[in-house]
Amino acid sequence: MLDLLIRNVAVVDGTGNPAYHANVGVAGGRIAFIHRGEVPCEAARVIGGRGLVCAPGFIDVHTHSDTTIIKNNRATNSLRAGVTTEATGQCGSSVAPATGQAKDVTASRMASKSGSSAGGAIDLSWESVDDWLQMLDHKGIGINIVPYVGHGTIRTVVMGREGSGGESIHPTPEQMQGMKDVLRQCMEQGAAGMSTGLEYPPGRYATTGELIELAKVVAKYGGIHISHMRSEEELLLTAVKEIIAIAEGSGVASCVTHHKAFRQENWGKIRSTLAHIDEARRRGLDVMCDFYPWEHSHEQNMGSFFAVEFGTWSPRNTEELLGVLKDDAKWASLRAALLEGEEKNFRLAEARAQGLAKSGVTAPPRRDTIGRRVVVHSPAHPEVIGLNLRAAATALGYPTDHREGLRKLYVDDGGCTLVAGGPMWIEDIRLLVSYPWAAVSTDSSTLDVPVDMTQPSGDMHPRNHGSYARILQQFVREEKLISLEMAIRKLTSLPASLLGLTDRGLLRPGCCADLCLFDPAEITNQATWANPDAHPTGIKYVLVNGIVAVDNGKETRALAGKALRSARRPA
Repeated sequence: MLDLLIRNVAVVDGTGNPAYHANVGVAGGRIAFIHRGEVPCEAARVIGGRGLVCAPGFIDVHTHSDTTIIKNNRATNSLRAGVTTEATGQCGSSVAPATGQAKDVTASRMASKSGSSAGGAIDLSWESVDDWLQMLDHKGIGINIVPYVGHGTIRTVVMGREGSGGESIHPTPEQMQGMKDVLRQCMEQGAAGMSTGLEYPPGRYATTGELIELAKVVAKYGGIHISHMRSEEELLLTAVKEIIAIAEGSGVASCVTHHKAFRQENWGKIRSTLAHIDEARRRGLDVMCDFYPWEHSHEQNMGSFFAVEFGTWSPRNTEELLGVLKDDAKWASLRAALLEGEEKNFRLAEARAQGLAKSGVTAPPRRDTIGRRVVVHSPAHPEVIGLNLRAAATALGYPTDHREGLRKLYVDDGGCTLVAGGPMWIEDIRLLVSYPWAAVSTDSSTLDVPVDMTQPSGDMHPRNHGSYARILQQFVREEKLISLEMAIRKLTSLPASLLGLTDRGLLRPGCCADLCLFDPAEITNQATWANPDAHPTGIKYVLVNGIVAVDNGKETRALAGKALRSARRPA
């Protein structure tokens, strides 16, 4: 007897092949059959599939859910979006291994994600990748989790955090061997590969040579190197070439992650970066990319811009911050600390770039935070929406003193100003949508309750809820830029192939029954910059390992996910 039978549904199997109508049987957590004719067998439950598409559950190759899955283990936002599997530990940071100084760094990151102050009450009860995966299985999770290990985390374990040894450009031979040993242990315990965050501490101090040596360890296990590159702006082409050089020097499969071209002066470069990836693939290198379909990155409450990075103060809540900003004396002190921290950042960035240059690595000398953030929501000043913070301050009458302009904006908005990174060009996004070796991702985290975006710690993005619906709504149904079948491939089998998941991402008998049933005429993204936590419409049923997790659009709170350990072993 079947656990579930889906009758007369349009099957889009994840390969890119044309859809066809069939009956899909599920038993024991796997697809029992896909049959076009009459099905005589009985089932504990029958779902009518008329008007619906049955696709593999969506697979997200880039998330930071390792920092949230313990608190938000139901993964409501992911399931309501059709996602059944997520790869975690991105941008060079993973919650495991958690030893040495990496334990404190991870605790701080997780506290920040939970809305606590840095260093809050986060008790890390694990040390290794295996410990963490066992804890997930014991706790119960709503989706499947595929772990990456972060290069920055490994560097912190062995060399210390940035400022305590992790800023060294050249590891000692003993440190290099130590990083290889830690990475090897993580791969043995089931990590899918290594992520790098070459714009973030402490990975931004690593040379290409260091990364090649570590990637060789990953390659021996058939793993993946997925990278937030050194630059997504003026050095974008150079950054892509470095990822290709790492793949060539180590033999590792590589992915340029959340691929984008920040700011208007860099628009159009995506065509060149994809040409470089194509050329690398012609030479036999396993290189691809992933992206999210939004013109901005990382949405947050603008209050975070008033935190003193190199000091001890950060606003606990909006009321406290507004009190400081409205008090001229307190604002003068805070402004001086902000400018001092900004100058210190610039000096460190220039010294880092000069040091890396001696090893043949081209790195951006400084990061223009104000210039690369755009106002996406302002109740009091809608005229500045779409402007970067420098231009917004100028428009408000502060052409030289931008911090003063941002103070006015935030106070006038009562602390509800929202900003995001970018902008990116919609034509670059369309190019990625149609590119066959670009998977769709979100760069998000699991959420079971909405984030309070009115607080300085508010950090959300419509991509957390609406990325897959936006692909299927805008680029498939409305613009007809890509066929439904090819779009589903980019959401399922393509990311599965990157992650080495041989029994997920496809609708075939014997595959795990991770399924998403949606109405192609109805599926619509509802998330906006002002309301980023709205669930999409049109996603009717989601199954995780054969268990119904979304039932006619409603969450069942089933915890049917699994911690997926890579079965790869050294070649």
